[in-house]
Amino acid sequence: MVAGVGSRPSNHPAVTAAFLRRLTGAATDAGYLLLAASPPLRGVYRRWAQGRYRALALRYAATIGDDPTYFAPLAALLRTLEPAPPAVIAEVGAGTGGATALLARRYPEAFLAAIDASPPMLAHLEPGERGRIRRIAGDAFALPLRSRVADLVLVHNAPFDPAELMRVAAPSGTVAVVLSSAAMLPRWLRRWRPGDSASAAGWRCVRELRVERGIAWVFRRQANSARRTAGR
Repeated sequence: MVAGVGSRPSNHPAVTAAFLRRLTGAATDAGYLLLAASPPLRGVYRRWAQGRYRALALRYAATIGDDPTYFAPLAALLRTLEPAPPAVIAEVGAGTGGATALLARRYPEAFLAAIDASPPMLAHLEPGERGRIRRIAGDAFALPLRSRVADLVLVHNAPFDPAELMRVAAPSGTVAVVLSSAAMLPRWLRRWRPGDSASAAGWRCVRELRVERGIAWVFRRQANSARRTAGR
């Protein structure tokens, strides 16, 4: 047999592992979009997630670090957002703090509320310099924040409720949803995109950024809605 013909490539296990990560990521992102569109499913998710993320907490940071594309859509988004720095950032689904670290580097003067439903995951998140990162255990579908408090509300690869994201955003604020494998989903699954709920709440999608296998959606209040909210 000629070398390399009919034989398994030496990196076959690595290729298989990468394929499985992509497949798992796409399925997970489909679940996040479904949860955003279907509130009745959230109770089941809460019960399932408690045990899952308690078990994942110790190895989660290393797991996502093995995938070089995991943070690519978020990094691209942060490069394209307007230069005016937010004073208050709410990150929903902060986990062990991978995206939190990127946000802290991009906006070094901002106060950052890192919210996650799993205290074991948050325990691995560094509070940052001068205590400007606050870890908050809370439900993504009922955020423990006042309304209209954050200049930037961000979700990175986590469950979310579009109405809650928009509730806590300031009248002139920005809401961003980043899913690192969403571009792999078939078109019929992407119909659950968060823009549908945003439009009903008086927000509009001002940008849809595709990077690697992921998608980042950026939302802002429509002008009339922003004026009404500011006048309350």
